Amino acid sequence: MKKVIVYLLFICFFLSLGNSVAYACWELLSVDDLEDQSDLIVIGEYKGHMKEILDDGGFGYRSWTIVVDYVVKGESLQTLDVITGGSSNAKIMVSTDYKLTDYASEYMLLYLVKDQMGRYVPLTPRGIVSLDL
Repeated sequence: MKKVIVYLLFICFFLSLGNSVAYACWELLSVDDLEDQSDLIVIGEYKGHMKEILDDGGFGYRSWTIVVDYVVKGESLQTLDVITGGSSNAKIMVSTDYKLTDYASEYMLLYLVKDQMGRYVPLTPRGIVSLDL
């Protein structure tokens, strides 16, 4: 009887491993932290131009074109491509994928960092602030 119980517990344990899901979470940064850690802070307008790109590993990302109205910190730009993780065509989806439009409307304040490839990405989704103008 003891062997049967151990065997059933063993099976239940391994079945539960197959259904486990891991979720990522973002660091909760204050406004001061966002300002300090950002390479570029802009106020801009999303004009509806977005393209989805797949990399060789099956991951995808979105490139959003932003028309810059005002630069708070960093280099002066007229337009800017902001990168967020995820694509509807990606083979691999991760819990950190999101759309820029999930966090902002047409006008937005963006706290951005430059990645290793020279692209601008939001520090966290908290680095995307919707402005109702």
